[in-house]
Amino acid sequence: MSRRTKDEATWLALTKVSGALFGVDLIVLIQLIGLPSLSKTLIYAPFAFAIALPTLGFTATSRHVRLYMPIELEGTLIGLGTTFSLFGIALLVLHLSLKAGLVFILLMVTGWIVITGPSLAQQPAVSLATTQSPGNQKSN
Repeated sequence: MSRRTKDEATWLALTKVSGALFGVDLIVLIQLIGLPSLSKTLIYAPFAFAIALPTLGFTATSRHVRLYMPIELEGTLIGLGTTFSLFGIALLVLHLSLKAGLVFILLMVTGWIVITGPSLAQQPAVSLATTQSPGNQKSN
């Protein structure tokens, strides 16, 4: 499998995940709107879904409408939408059960660290040689 085909397959999987999270968020938001009052934990869930829905919807449909953007922006939008979607779902689980909500949040943070850890480790380190100006270098 070539790199281009692998990247396209990865992108297709990410758009499916974005679309699925978009659907779950939309259903949960519609259910929250129907409630007469919200508990303290559920007050913040609509705000999380309000951020997640546009970003997930945009990333799920961007390639289908031939809207190409830099891959860094696509990755940022997918990460932002997924994070706020899972945060809203975590608030919903926290509302149902404190213990289950805390376990969900702990596993969500652990998963985020595992997924982003390798990509953060691959970032080039800034060396002093690149940050020093030519006037500050010592001559031998």
